[in-house]
Formats: sequence, structure tokens, C-alpha cells
Amino acid sequence: MSWLKFWTLHIGISTWRWLKPIVSHIVAWVVPIYQLTLCRVVFIGVTGSCGKTTAKELIVAVLSSQYKGHKSPGNSNVLGEVIRSILRTRRKYHFCVQEFNVGGIGEAISLEKQFRMFKPQMGVVTTVGDDHISAHGSREAIAAEKGKLIAALPTSGTAILNADDPLVLAMQSRCKGRVLTYGLSPGAMLRAEDIRDSWPRRLSLTVMHGEESIRVQTQFCGAHLVSNILAAMAVGQAMGVSLQSAASALEGLAPVPGRMFPVESPDGVTFIRDDVKAPAWIIPPVLDFIRRASAKRKIIILGTLSDYKEGSPSSIYAGVSRQALEVTDYVFFVGRWASRSLQGRGHAENHAVQAFVTIDHVNGFLRGFLKAGDLVFIKGSRADQLSRIVSGWIQKPKRQSGVVELDLVSAVRAEDVDRTLEISTDGALRDRRVSQLVVGLGNPGHRFEQTPHNVGQWALELLAESLQANWSEVGGWIRGEGSSARPTDAVGETSDHDEPRWAMDAAAGRLNKIERAGLCNPS
Repeated sequence: MSWLKFWTLHIGISTWRWLKPIVSHIVAWVVPIYQLTLCRVVFIGVTGSCGKTTAKELIVAVLSSQYKGHKSPGNSNVLGEVIRSILRTRRKYHFCVQEFNVGGIGEAISLEKQFRMFKPQMGVVTTVGDDHISAHGSREAIAAEKGKLIAALPTSGTAILNADDPLVLAMQSRCKGRVLTYGLSPGAMLRAEDIRDSWPRRLSLTVMHGEESIRVQTQFCGAHLVSNILAAMAVGQAMGVSLQSAASALEGLAPVPGRMFPVESPDGVTFIRDDVKAPAWIIPPVLDFIRRASAKRKIIILGTLSDYKEGSPSSIYAGVSRQALEVTDYVFFVGRWASRSLQGRGHAENHAVQAFVTIDHVNGFLRGFLKAGDLVFIKGSRADQLSRIVSGWIQKPKRQSGVVELDLVSAVRAEDVDRTLEISTDGALRDRRVSQLVVGLGNPGHRFEQTPHNVGQWALELLAESLQANWSEVGGWIRGEGSSARPTDAVGETSDHDEPRWAMDAAAGRLNKIERAGLCNPS
């Protein structure tokens, strides 16, 4: 049966390779013919380094107040997605909004084919940033690729351009049709004034077009979303939607999940999820939002940063850590480069900056840390899966009282070692009744105290303090007679000398000997 499946799959793949060019030619012939039947549909393309998805959703909301239409489900740079979007558009529709993402060089070549297939009649460009800058080399090169959308417009087409971004505004020279600009600049045709977004207040602004103005109250968070709102209202103006109708449509629109998306938990902790992408150049407006926010405690959790033009991960993460500390109470990093952020905390005793390897570690810490009234801002990429922090909190087990260090204490108290251990003056373990053996691994020595190099000793000190035990040194070990719920002994290696008795490299061998001797088992 397995051979039959193999040959069936092999024949199927071979057949598809043979048929694919034929199917492509048929599609390339059929789709333009079908598109001719969509004579009253306005095809709208949206691109930009940031805000494409939000802008697309806002555009659809504004246009849907007066018309019926279709939108692309995502921003995949695949010609097939554009073809499907066209084929799903019906003759009764008035618009089709397609999101385009400029990726690497090869994808840019495919982008031209997509524009030829899509035949946009309106093009919206939000901004030009550093996304994919390693592939293109400069923002100017990225702008040249995004500008191909504007160049693809017909003479009857309309370009909707961000007047606050010089690289976007310069694209008007590539437009054969009319241009409609938006932004905060006095020269913008559609502009915003009196912007208010201090959390917990939601974003509101006054939109002006010529002699007309209107106050727009939204459900969104963050002043950096103003340009997306203006872009949507500019598209509405080009399609005959009044400012009043556009404002009414936006007032009831919920934020896009994962993009400045607030989540309020029943126990009073509020999360704001911005966890779809995290280019380094977008961090400043995020920090501005947090600076203006009001909360008992402000906490930011960051994942993997991307698309930074220069500098090492150490300098980038440390720099962001320092900037974040100026506007928040606590800064937590999670992921591969998280430890680099610790260089930005100023001194080793500044525990306001923490680094975690995995999301599970973050969730374990937050269970004993977050309180009602906290505002937790989450910034990362989709690959970081930081949304699990929110789901982990909402679905968390029954909250334990006390600080997070007590989790270690609970573990020590909860388990018994059915062995008797004795600590001799030469450091050897012999029979004597104790409850637990705890070994703190690290690099002991005065120069390593309170650093990540010796987190084991740090944890033992917290454990000793929490257990309120009487500790004494015997033969290079610390032995404690517990004075809390029941007599408890915790044992950990230590040394008063600059060099440890057990070097980190030798610790595994020594612990293996203890285990083989049957004196304790790792738990």
C-alpha cells in the first residue's frame, strides 16, 4: 500500500508539472476576459511598509457604508491569490480591495505580474519603512518597488498618497491620473487635527477636507493609526462617500486582531496586542503611545525585532530596552535575543528589565506578577506567537498568592527525598536525614554576583530568604534548618572564594556521581 501511495503521489506531481504551464496560460487568458464583465467594479490596490491590513479593513468599512464589494483575505505575494480575488468578485459589486506586500527581489518581479493581472484603478500607499531593507538596500529602493502600483494606474485612475512621507509623496510623479493626498501636513488635501489617544481613551480626531470638517471617534488605539484612517476616508472621497458617512462607518469598527488590539481580562489586567510584526523602526510610535497612556503600572513585552539597518542585536535590543524604560515601569523581552536587552538596564540590580527564553517562562512569571490595573503592551512578530501570553493569562490556573519566587519554595516543600544525606567537612555527602537537595548552578564569585552568570546562587538566596531558614556553611556547602511549615533542608554549592569549588564545567560530573551513588535523584 505504501508503494501504491508513493507512485500515485509521484505520478500526480509529474502530471502537475506538465499541466502547470498549460493551466497558467488558460488562466492568463480567462481572467482578463472575466474581468471585462466587471465593468463597474473599481479595483483598489493597497501597499506600504506598515498599516496595509488596517488600511484595507478601514477602506472596506468606509466603502461598505454605501456599496457592496470584496476584499482580499491576506497579503500573500502569490499571483494565485490575486487571481482568486478577481474571480471571487461579482458583477453586482462596486469595489475589490487587494493588499500587496513588497518582499524580496524575486517577489518584486512577481509583483509586476500581479499588477498587470489585477489592473488597479486606484492605488493607496501608506508609508515606506525599513521592512525588507536587507533585500533592497535602502528605503529609496523599497519606495521604487511600491511605486510600481501607482505607475500601473490608468489615466482615469486615482493615487491616494501619504503627504507626511516624502518618499510616498514623490510617487505622484509616476501617476498618470489624479492624485489625492492625506496626512498631517498643511498641504495635504485630507488632513487631521486635534488628535487624542491617551489610553484608556480611544483614538479620536478632526478630519478636514477643503471647507468641510468632521469629528471622528474610533475604537482604535494609537495616534500612528491616523494615517490609515485618513487613507480610508480619502478613498471614500474618491468613490463619492461623504465624510459624515465615512465617520459613522469608522465609529463602530473594531480594531484588527493583533494590530493595536486591546484585550481586557475579567481580573482587571488589560493587554494591547500588536504582535503581527515588529520592525525596529516602528518602535518609537509604540513607545509614544505608552508614554501617553494612563495605568497603575505600564509593562511592555517585546519579542523578536526585525529590519534594523545597522548595529548588532546587542546594541539594538539594549537601545530599545533603555528607551522603553523611560516610558514604562517594566520591560520584558522574550526569545532568542532577549538576553541582549539586559545590557540596557543600567546596573545589575535593576530588575525592571527581564529576559525570558520561552513564552511558557513569561507566562509562569506573569501569574504571580500582574495585578488589576496593569496595562501590558505586547509587541512582536507573528512567528513569536506572543498572543499566547494573552491566552495564557486568561486561561491561567488559579492564581497563587505571593511573588513568583515562591513557586520554587512550593516545589521544595511539596517533594520529599526518601534518602538520608549527611554533609561532611570535606564536602562529601553521607547519610543524614534531609528533605531536599537544591543545587544552584552558575559561576560563583564576587564579580558574578547578581548577574545572569550566577542566577543559580541568586535563586538559592531568594529561596533561603523565603523559607526563613537558618543557613550555615559546611565543607563548601550551605545547609539550612527550615523554620517554616515543616523542617526543610536545602543544600546548594557555594564558596567564599573568588573561584568556586565546583567550576561550572565540572558541575555535571559531580552531580552525576551523587546520582549514581543513589544519594538523590533529579526531580
